[in-house]
Order: sequence, then C-alpha cells, then structure tokens
Amino acid sequence: MTVLRFVLLVYAFIGLFVAGGVFFRKNKTSSVTLTIFILLLSLEIIYFLYSTSWLFVQYQISLGGYYFISGFLFGPVLWFHCRSLVEENSAFTAKDLLHLIPMVLILIYMWDILLMPHVQRQVYIQDHFIDRIMPINYLRASHQLIYGVVLLIFNYRNRYSLTSNEKVYLLLICTIYFVSTVLISWLTMFADNWRQFIYFYFLVDTLVFIIAYLLYSDSNFLKTLSKKYLNSSLSKNDMNRIISKIDIAFSKDELFLNRDLNLSKFAEIIDEKPHNISQTMSEVVQRNFNDHLNFFRVKHAKKLLLDSKFDHYKIESIGMEAGFNNKVTFNKAFLKYTEVTPSVYKKSNT
Repeated sequence: MTVLRFVLLVYAFIGLFVAGGVFFRKNKTSSVTLTIFILLLSLEIIYFLYSTSWLFVQYQISLGGYYFISGFLFGPVLWFHCRSLVEENSAFTAKDLLHLIPMVLILIYMWDILLMPHVQRQVYIQDHFIDRIMPINYLRASHQLIYGVVLLIFNYRNRYSLTSNEKVYLLLICTIYFVSTVLISWLTMFADNWRQFIYFYFLVDTLVFIIAYLLYSDSNFLKTLSKKYLNSSLSKNDMNRIISKIDIAFSKDELFLNRDLNLSKFAEIIDEKPHNISQTMSEVVQRNFNDHLNFFRVKHAKKLLLDSKFDHYKIESIGMEAGFNNKVTFNKAFLKYTEVTPSVYKKSNT
C-alpha cells in the first residue's frame, strides 16, 4: 500500500506539471478543458492521499468538500473537451452552464456541513454518514457513469466529423473514463472504506500515463491504431477514385457553396459511402470533411473580399455567398485558415 501511495503522489505532481504545459502550449478551448481535467484529477489524488494519511488527523484542513464537488465536474469538463475537438473553437454559452447544475445543487446541499468547524464537521459526518454522505456518493458515481455513456454516444454520432487520429484519441480517453466510472460505481457500492479507492486511482492514472507516454514517444501511435482498428479495407485505387470525385465536386462544381451541404448529402451526390469518404479524407487529405468544406469556402470568400463587385457587401453577406450559415462560423473558419479576420484581411489587401 505504501508503494502505491508513493506512485500516486508522483502521478499527481506529474499531472500538475503536464497540466501547466498543456495550458501554455496552445491557448485553445481543447487545451484549456484538458488542463482543467488533468488538474481536477491530480488535485483529487492529492486530496485522497492527504485524507487517508496521518496528516489529516493532525491538520484537518478540509473534509468532505473537494471530493464531492470535483466529482460532478469531471464529466462536464471532458464533454466540453470532446466537443471542442469536434467543433473547433466552439465558444461556451449560457446553455453550457446547465452541466454545472448538479455540482451547484450538491454544494448547496452540503453548505451547512462545510461551514462547520473541523472537529464538529468530522463528528457530524461520522454520525450522518449513511443518511447524508452515502446518497452523495451514489449521486456522484451515477453522474459520472451517465457522462461516460453520453461521451461514448457523442463520439459515435460525430465519428464522421473527426479524422482517424481524433477518433482514436477520443475513443481512448472516453473508454478510460467509462471504465473508471464503472469501477468507482462498484467501489461506492461494495468498498469497505475510503482507503480501498487507492486501487481505482492507481488503475486510472496508470492507464492515462501509459497512453500519454505512447503519444509522446511515438508520434505515429494514433495513426497506427486508426489504420489497424478503425479504417475499412479501402484500396489505394478506391481512395484515388474518391479523391478525384471530391476534387471535381469542390473545385469544378463548387458544391461547397451549398449552405446545407453535409457529409451524408455529399455522399449521395458523389455516390460513395460516408465512412469511405471520411477515411479517405483522413488518410489522403489529412483533414475531416467539415474542415475541407470550410477550407474551400474560405478560399472562395477571400476572392469575394477582394472583388470590387462585392464592395457593398457586408462581411456576413460575403460569408453567406461563400456557403457559410452565419457570421460566427465564417469568422472562426476564416481565422483558422488565414490567421486574421475577414475584415482585417480585406483592409490589408485593398
């Protein structure tokens, strides 16, 4: 047990270090949400080690607070992370705050306990463990399990909006999360004491660090997995045929100008299966369908912005002419492929 505790402590400090590196590497939604998730897990490990050690007996800084609050954040944060990969640069909205309602309700429910002095709080929790603490444990485990299922469904529904590497990456982290939620649910039901959760933290962190090491040491790790497990048996000739159809549809027929175009409709037009198009895009173009679609739309919008015939058009109208549905999507895509906004691009080139 002592060895496991030492390993967990090392994991926690490595996690804190990695979280900082991820955050400062790229200031994107996907990086920020991943940073928050790693921080939550690392701090929970530190809290677990503290609350099950002799330090807790002498220095009762906290009891029953962080564990329950953080438990209702893991699922939402990971969901935001997955969504940010599917919808790049997606912004948080007021609707997203609904994911935090369970955490807020638990905080309100526990507020009287958290305000108690340390000694009184410890006695109260011991006396009311069955009627007040265990229901929160069950709710935390259920909440995490529900998000585990939701994440797997989310990834399946968006499988055509991802490259092969992104599919494998999300499948790995969501599978690990789902397995961990099943394990923590089982421990909540049958564990004899809090110390037995050390096996849960050790298993989850070990899986995470193994994947992280493979990603760091072998840049082709995801690509190899995607080829082996996710891709169909498309031949090189098949891919060349599909790429030729895509090039004609975008470069000659300009199908990207259709604002309602999606992968399913596009597959019907060129008479190919959606998953074959998705695989071909990932393998040959190194871009998913939506990104490729927006790439051509931005390319067309750049021409319109510099065309004197469209000088009287507003930026939003230019985006609509290029196939975008709204100004926000247009600005995000334009910024992604040109690193400037449409208005800045027009001013600097006219």
